[in-house]
Amino acid sequence: MGIQDTASFVGGLAALNPNVIDKFDFDQAIDEFGEARGLPPNVIRADDDVEGIRAEKAAAQQAQMQQAQLANAAAGAKVLSETSTEEGNMLGDMLAGVGSP
Repeated sequence: MGIQDTASFVGGLAALNPNVIDKFDFDQAIDEFGEARGLPPNVIRADDDVEGIRAEKAAAQQAQMQQAQLANAAAGAKVLSETSTEEGNMLGDMLAGVGSP
C-alpha cells in the first residue's frame, strides 16, 4: 500500500509542481509493487528492454521534430520565393541596399 499511496501523493503534488516527479522512481516502484503482489517477473520488462524502447521512442520523436522543422523551412522558402522584390516594398528596399556601400 505504501507504493500506491506514495505514487498517488506524488501525482497530486505534480499537479502543483511537476518537478516532484523527479524524486520518485516510477520504474523501481513498478518492480517493487509487482514483486510484493506476487506478479510473475516476466510480466514486467527488464530495465535494459525499457531503456531500448525509450531510446527508440526518443529517436522517433527527434526524427519527427526534424521533419516538422524541414517542412516549416520549406514553407518559409516557398513564401519568400513568391514575395515581390520590386522597389517600394520592404524586401525590395532591403535587397537594393545589399549592394550599396
